[in-house]
Amino acid sequence: MERHILRPGPNDHGKRLDRILRVCFPAAPLSAIFAALRKGEVRVNGKKARRDYRVTEADEISVKKIAPFFRYEAGSPGSLSIEESENPGEKTISAESRAQKLSSTNFFTKYIIFEDEHFLVLNKPWGVLSHGPASLAEDVAAYLAPVLPPSLAFSPGPLHRLDRNTTGIIFFSKSLGGARFFSSALRAGTIRKTYYALIEGRLETRQTWTDTLVRDTVARVTRSRAGTAAGKTAVSEVRPIAPSRDYTLCEITIQTGRTHQIRAQGAARGHPLAADRKYGGRPLAGIPHGAYILHAAELLLPRASLSAEVQPAPLLVRAPLPEDAKSFLSIYMSK
Repeated sequence: MERHILRPGPNDHGKRLDRILRVCFPAAPLSAIFAALRKGEVRVNGKKARRDYRVTEADEISVKKIAPFFRYEAGSPGSLSIEESENPGEKTISAESRAQKLSSTNFFTKYIIFEDEHFLVLNKPWGVLSHGPASLAEDVAAYLAPVLPPSLAFSPGPLHRLDRNTTGIIFFSKSLGGARFFSSALRAGTIRKTYYALIEGRLETRQTWTDTLVRDTVARVTRSRAGTAAGKTAVSEVRPIAPSRDYTLCEITIQTGRTHQIRAQGAARGHPLAADRKYGGRPLAGIPHGAYILHAAELLLPRASLSAEVQPAPLLVRAPLPEDAKSFLSIYMSK
């Protein structure tokens, strides 16, 4: 039976063999992939390999066909030597064409606030999804496709999430090492995120909000439920910056990263985000439905480099408020 050759790229280094095969054969049952490994139909450098084998960039992986086969461009690292498609007549837009379109609109020139070999950081505008179809994730992947090394299993993506109507800092991975480092820092709780939030009511002193939050996956809301064993603890440090009669602009540093954390905690105290109707905010004239001010203004990463040889200062990224948010504030902070 004909064999196909997979050549890992630098961003495949260290990934488990079975996980690479699952990306290369997305429609194949997991049982078929495991059976191929067990029968020796998958070989690394000519030898039968375990499914938990950690792939290196120098490896050559040969595979007997597991249909339907995933399509790759041939002839370079991070590729297959033979290209097959279930829909040969299907028309697609190349990553290069999409990247050229994005560049021509100056989209990334406008929103990029930091970039190195591991991360691309954007100041996300209001009303844009960070992941999923027709999102920033798709645009970033297309933009980076011409410059990233080919890979069998790695693709750039968002390393954390911002809601559609939340603006500000969002990190995207450019390397497997960067993605692992950021995820590890998130799990360890060493990343510090600070937001600007316009809340209802007057707040004059610093507060620490501590809650047990429960996520309602049906209603897609998060609620504070004291004494609930199934909930997760959420902690936010709140500092009022500019209190007015009816609203307060706050700086909020979160010590945990729960879904809708700030929105749910504010609502639980009678301080929902101004105009955040989902959490009880009053509608405001002239403000689009769903709009509110919650802006990821600052993110502190414990190290600015992933190099083992140096220990540089932490990476501190800041994002200015969008112009429409500034206009929003100028109107409602006078009330």
